[in-house]
Amino acid sequence: MASNFRLAAVGDIHCSATNAGSYRYTFEELNQGADILVLCGDLTRRGKIAEMEVVIENLAEVKIPIVAVLGNHDYHEKNHHHFKAMLAQVGVTVLDGETAEFDCGSHSVGFAGTKGFAGGFGLRALPDFGEELWRFFYQETIAEAEKLRK
Repeated sequence: MASNFRLAAVGDIHCSATNAGSYRYTFEELNQGADILVLCGDLTRRGKIAEMEVVIENLAEVKIPIVAVLGNHDYHEKNHHHFKAMLAQVGVTVLDGETAEFDCGSHSVGFAGTKGFAGGFGLRALPDFGEELWRFFYQETIAEAEKLRK
């Protein structure tokens, strides 16, 4: 009989100086309760370098694999390239149109990810119609969705 695979996922933690260390021990407990941690964007409050340092401090005791995507808050100050490097330096796999596969015991699990972006999917997607600014927004939405399709 195959063992269970345990996934822990969290998003919108919006770290800033006010919650330095707030999640550290909760995340540390995941070493016994989960096989992998998924960070689902909006890790920082305003996209500041100091806020990402708080995120990394909170992840310090996590020993299981971590995969992440960045959210719109993480892009706000245009530090997303720095964030990807900072997270990679501490072993976090950041996806932005890439895939990653992890072996966790008897299980192998794959992820595809891209930044969080508005726009919807399928019948609930924004239409490619209207004024130029709206259509630019639509094209960006489609580009992010296309990363996942590939």
